[in-house]
Amino acid sequence: MVEERIVKINLRKQMKLVPKWKRKATFTRLLREKFGEKIKIDQKLNEKIWSDKNPKIRLKIIRDDKFNKVELAE
Repeated sequence: MVEERIVKINLRKQMKLVPKWKRKATFTRLLREKFGEKIKIDQKLNEKIWSDKNPKIRLKIIRDDKFNKVELAE
């Protein structure tokens, strides 16, 4: 069964505390704590994490039987 939901996450604290080269690991750890161990991150979301722009991100979580897919919601 596939379940979809949209979540807003503010990454301002994580972006200030962590150097730029360590952002993806920190963000991935945060997602694993909230949505489970098996996640896949979309390419557009990855580019958004690496940019220095708006730290508020809307995510679309697609839960499947095997893994959770995390996409950038538009």
